[in-house]
Amino acid sequence: MQWLLQEFDDTHKLAEALDRLGIPYTWHKVVPFVGELIPKPVVADPSSVVMFGSYTL
Repeated sequence: MQWLLQEFDDTHKLAEALDRLGIPYTWHKVVPFVGELIPKPVVADPSSVVMFGSYTL
């Protein structure tokens, strides 16, 4: 399982839990009104991704 996270205060708490569980995650920013993710995510298994952030993410 791979997590894509958008940076918020609550997301940092989630990242701490993911670290303790050894679950990989990456940080991404969402370009407003465009919806592009920076950096572009590298997804190993598209059926095993969890995204946590704004609706656009």
